[in-house]
Amino acid sequence: MNYAELLSENREKIEKRLRELFGIGVSVFQLSRYALGCGCTGLTVSPTGLSIDDLEVFKDRILPMVLEVSDRFNLKPGLAYAIVGGDAGVTALHLTDYCDRCAIEYAGAGGRPRPDTYVLENFEGGGSDREIQDLRSSFEDLIRKKTGVPVYLLEMGVFALRCGCVGISTFTRGMRREGLDELLDGLDGIAEGLSIDSDLLYATIIPGTEEVMTLNVKQLCEECNKRYRNPRADIYISRWK
Repeated sequence: MNYAELLSENREKIEKRLRELFGIGVSVFQLSRYALGCGCTGLTVSPTGLSIDDLEVFKDRILPMVLEVSDRFNLKPGLAYAIVGGDAGVTALHLTDYCDRCAIEYAGAGGRPRPDTYVLENFEGGGSDREIQDLRSSFEDLIRKKTGVPVYLLEMGVFALRCGCVGISTFTRGMRREGLDELLDGLDGIAEGLSIDSDLLYATIIPGTEEVMTLNVKQLCEECNKRYRNPRADIYISRWK
């Protein structure tokens, strides 16, 4: 599956449709297809300028456009929900196919385990494409083999940003910075298999420690290509391509 193309095209499509409803004040700065270490997998739309009032009034028009995108990624969600910030702005729209444990957690809380969660719709779920989940697991196995440490890969997400960047981000727990170059090469190999032509391989390090927070590969837009030439202090750049 050509994730770079699919994510970029569908991010633009969702943004265009939202602007037809609400005007140019609404945008979608990221669309991502992700897999979590627990077994959940899903799709996240990250908007700006969208309020919970907008979502409540236009739910019947917003939800179908997001579900249409999930179909293109062979995702069969069990729940569609929004994360709402303190200013009543919607920070994310999630479609999630839950693992068994999280399905019980959500059901036990009436479908709303956190106060910032606004449930849009429940579905049967199950049977989603496992490609990203399998890639997350295989990369976690590679990290453990190379480091000899039981590192936990919390999340792997394939994303497209509004600026034009596409790539893969992974969130780790229990990983030190030794051997990063070889591991980032492994992540770059995964990116190539998803038709992502990476320009930059890098990690983020928790300030004041040797602990790795994220491993990332990116196909950069022109502006970000310039920005990463002078990276933040917490960024370790493995190599440019």
